[in-house]
Amino acid sequence: AAMNGAGVYGGDLKNCVIITNTSSFAGGGAFRANLYSCSVISNYVTGTGGGGGAYQCLMSNCVVAGNISTDFSTGGLAGGTFGGTNYSCLISNNIAKTSGGGTHQSTNYNCAIVNNRASGSGGGSSGGTLYSCLLSSNTCNLFGGGSVQGVLYNCILCDNIATNQGGGNYGGLLYNCTVVGNVAVSGGGGVYSSTLYNGIVYSNSVTSGSGSNWAGGTFMSSCCTQPLFGGCFTNAPKFINYATRDLHLAADSPCINSGNNTYVTNAGVWVDFENHPRLVSTFVDVGAYEVQSPASILPYTWLWKYGLKTDGSDDFADTDGDGMNNWQEWKASSSPTDNSSVLRIVSVSWTAQTGASITWQSVFGVRYFVERAVDLGGVPAFVSLQEDILGLNGTTTFSDPSATNAAACFYRVGIR
Repeated sequence: AAMNGAGVYGGDLKNCVIITNTSSFAGGGAFRANLYSCSVISNYVTGTGGGGGAYQCLMSNCVVAGNISTDFSTGGLAGGTFGGTNYSCLISNNIAKTSGGGTHQSTNYNCAIVNNRASGSGGGSSGGTLYSCLLSSNTCNLFGGGSVQGVLYNCILCDNIATNQGGGNYGGLLYNCTVVGNVAVSGGGGVYSSTLYNGIVYSNSVTSGSGSNWAGGTFMSSCCTQPLFGGCFTNAPKFINYATRDLHLAADSPCINSGNNTYVTNAGVWVDFENHPRLVSTFVDVGAYEVQSPASILPYTWLWKYGLKTDGSDDFADTDGDGMNNWQEWKASSSPTDNSSVLRIVSVSWTAQTGASITWQSVFGVRYFVERAVDLGGVPAFVSLQEDILGLNGTTTFSDPSATNAAACFYRVGIR
């Protein structure tokens, strides 16, 4: 036994097995070491430092299994790994007496965090940042069967259990994650008090209480979930095979092209769960997987809403014969099945004293621009008069006080 790193203290190790060591403070198996293709198995921490398997290590292609952080009073953190960075590791069957059965305050890339347990919170993971990780079949006695209070990108959280709240996740931020098949006893079978963007939160459950998919002040935007949360949609996500947990999106899934690109601009999140390009069409997909060859460039939820085909054949068709194709109708937030719903200028009035007033059919919340040309043969013909004009219900009017002479001019209204 040793106070820190009973198995390994510092250094670089490759292709090693670190097994059945006991630390009285931190890092039962390894402490501040670099481990490559190593197995860290059945090590213990009995003190308050945490990290039954490893403490503040860099680990690549390692197996971290069957480790325990045993102190219950003030420690008991991270049955598997505490801090550090893990690349493509299997972190399984570890136990923490308090939080972070698999990993605590670690940065994890492409890791499988499965079958871990925490007597407190975060059966799979607590805190830290996770990229394209699988968190499956983890359990905890309090909050966050899969994860608690972390930041997750393109992760899958499935079949985790929380005896209290947040079967899949509790707290923190989730971007483009798929949260399915999780269970909580008293609330938030999928997520509880969490913030999600471009996520799927579906087919989760609670054994008592409320909120089978989400509860407890959760905020969501551009997500697929039930019941409806503002800015989201409730259509079933349509996986390839949910029963076998093949959570790739089916060819006609409403999640295809239905996300918000704003939420994938951070460095390091331009790939999906399988490290494929995250944005391959006009819009990002919802959930952990990105379909690499979508048939349509339009959001499939929008196509479904109006009964249009998702095979791409309707993308540039003028379904209602109003002169705008369906891509233009989507861009303008107008209806592709109602020829009275269309972006068009309805009137232009002029006086020598006040100039010109341009009125167009508009949709509330859409932001428009107005441009003017005095010579259609000029280069450029049109120049900008005003950007970012907030549309009103029915019609919106813009005044051009500079047009006070009688010379001919042309106006154009559009959306960027």
